[in-house]
Amino acid sequence: LHFQPWQTDGKIDSRTVAILWALLEKYFPKFLDAEGKLQCQ
Repeated sequence: LHFQPWQTDGKIDSRTVAILWALLEKYFPKFLDAEGKLQCQ
């Protein structure tokens, strides 16, 4: 809701995913592999 306060239906769209991945790349880069896939530890 912080980044898209107008979207409150609970559905994930491509913009939400892009924001999430950008935040992961910035703050948690060790959790993404070279292809950008999430690595669970």
